[in-house]
Amino acid sequence: MAKRNNSSGVAGCLNQEDISDHSDETEHSKNTFSKSSDSNDLIDLSDSNEEKTKVNSSNMRQNQGRKTSESDGDSHQKLQRSLSKSGDQGEDSKEPLGSKTEKPNREVPDFMSSDNRVLDKKLQGADGYLYEDNRSKVKGPDPDYLRKEKDGQFPDGSHREKIPMDMGAHHSRTKEEVLPTRSPVGPLDNGERCLGVNIDLLKKIDPARPMPQLRPSFDHVVLVEVSTVGAGFVPTPYKGRPADPWNQDFVKMPHSQHNLYESNLSFSGTKWRWNVITKALRKKMSCAHDIEKAIKSYNKKYERQWKFDALDSFFTSLKDGERQYYLTSVIPKMAELALQLPIICPKPIPMLKKGQQRAITMSQQQVACLLCNAFFCTFPRRNATQGNSEYATYPSINFNRLFDEENSSKREKLRAIFCYFAQVVDEMRTGLVTYERRKLAYEPKKWSKSQAKFTKFHVSSEGTIEENGKRMLQVDFASPIVGGGVLGSGLVQEEIRFLINTELIVSRLFTEKLDNDECLLITGAEQYSRYAGYCRNFKWTESMKDSTPRDAWQRRCIEIVAIDAIRFRDTREQFTGASIDRDLNKAYCGFQVNPSFSQQNAAVATGNWGCGAFNGHPKMKGLLQLMAAAEARRDVAYFTFGDHAMMRELHEMHLFLEDHFTVGQLYTCLKKCCKSKEWKMMSSFYDELKSKLEISKM
Repeated sequence: MAKRNNSSGVAGCLNQEDISDHSDETEHSKNTFSKSSDSNDLIDLSDSNEEKTKVNSSNMRQNQGRKTSESDGDSHQKLQRSLSKSGDQGEDSKEPLGSKTEKPNREVPDFMSSDNRVLDKKLQGADGYLYEDNRSKVKGPDPDYLRKEKDGQFPDGSHREKIPMDMGAHHSRTKEEVLPTRSPVGPLDNGERCLGVNIDLLKKIDPARPMPQLRPSFDHVVLVEVSTVGAGFVPTPYKGRPADPWNQDFVKMPHSQHNLYESNLSFSGTKWRWNVITKALRKKMSCAHDIEKAIKSYNKKYERQWKFDALDSFFTSLKDGERQYYLTSVIPKMAELALQLPIICPKPIPMLKKGQQRAITMSQQQVACLLCNAFFCTFPRRNATQGNSEYATYPSINFNRLFDEENSSKREKLRAIFCYFAQVVDEMRTGLVTYERRKLAYEPKKWSKSQAKFTKFHVSSEGTIEENGKRMLQVDFASPIVGGGVLGSGLVQEEIRFLINTELIVSRLFTEKLDNDECLLITGAEQYSRYAGYCRNFKWTESMKDSTPRDAWQRRCIEIVAIDAIRFRDTREQFTGASIDRDLNKAYCGFQVNPSFSQQNAAVATGNWGCGAFNGHPKMKGLLQLMAAAEARRDVAYFTFGDHAMMRELHEMHLFLEDHFTVGQLYTCLKKCCKSKEWKMMSSFYDELKSKLEISKM
């Protein structure tokens, strides 16, 4: 069988075992990490005392406004050159991170080249079909895919008619081809792989758009000095009055004066945990065991429970030069960056708590510093996993679960994460990233009275959200615990997006579990890696430079919105009024435009949200997203990830609705249909709905 190279993007077929870690991280109370060690010589007071008084203490700051040479294209080339001399730190390693402007010319190393990651030059959709790159013939369905088909149920969990094996030649448009404004509905063997309006006609984010001045407010915390934000400069961290809160409203920082250890030995007394961390991270780490030893030295409670098999396997799998580069160059610089936390992040970071509308804007340097601390597992009070623990409603942030049980998927995850760290410690990024928690208005949306008309629509059976939806509002098919199993064993759409746009992971530090009327919008998170495959077939392929333009706040024009669909145990549950309202409101919460941040109504780039393991009906989810986008006045680019039948049916449904029906009329018809039993599992769902809509117009 030909080697599989999934080009379907970060969505596709889901297997139950592949998403168990993603679907509900709140079940991590069952994790064995919750057990405590019987023979600790140090007790972590920050894990044992539930309440501490607030203490304000002086904190260090440092002006970090030095100009870097981040043209970001040059940055990427310098990373590639720097990797070739494995272990060659030289005098550069003594300079403050993020201050370098020039690098000596170096050759691109083999291990960071895509040529070294042997991939089959075939195109494969999530439908399991392998296509030759010359678009001349179909190789036929992948046998693994056929084994997963059962009684009309496809690997993505949907129930629909199976696609004929002789569907015609695969077609991929070249740059020279001119797309028509609208593609006709035609037979599946006519070579069409997209329908609707030309995707280039959909509205994109304009980097030159007028924006209000960046300034902190009650509901927008800015962690940098706004006067230092500019192209090519690392913004200076906030220089205001230092504070050291230790409560539920702010991130409990590793360097806090409240983060204490008390030794079991009577002569040792109480220890400031940051001193233990500093001493451990300044030691030479020449192998995975040294990293393990350092991390366990300030996490004594978990010394017997935490395993580092995956990290050890990752380093063992590398070639000598690559392993030497990471251990002698990248890891020491990561440790150095982590220990600059009191200087780089002196301002308290608020928690984005349930029921609040609040945003945090920080520099990419601050993101990198926080993620380095997450890698070295320094964040206190975030390791307990039982249901009644302090952070039971928050995601995990320390990387210990990623280092645990060894498997090939975790090795690929670590490749993507180290690709990020290698880039930022070599050439610090100079932009900003905004993390915004949103909540719908207190008054429920009256969907039955909506007069909104359906907007422009493009649907494609090929392409990806992140590649073909550039400068659009890109949907993350999220878990209510943002990031899902990205730091565990999960590896589906959300986890892959968090791996390749690694700055998304820091949202797990401060974002509480999303409620039914909430979402998380992240603006400015760069993409650092390319990949192939999906789930257990996921492969990191190479590092990449992100050339997406920046807006006036120096954020990449990349908007990613995390919205979580309902996970149905019984597929019939989604055909109830309550389920329709919930997912419709959730999608609208993510799609609505926030004028206070000068957000544009760029098109939504999405796909089969909440389908597969969450048992969502693709036709229903597609329809609900069209309705929410219409209400938010946004166009839609929809990617079916290889499902040609879904592409055609959704396009036909949109043609039927536009200019003839409003969102309110469709909503009313849907609610009435929910009272009917015979239509709920019918493959002709759209036909039945059309019939009822036509009757309602009479």
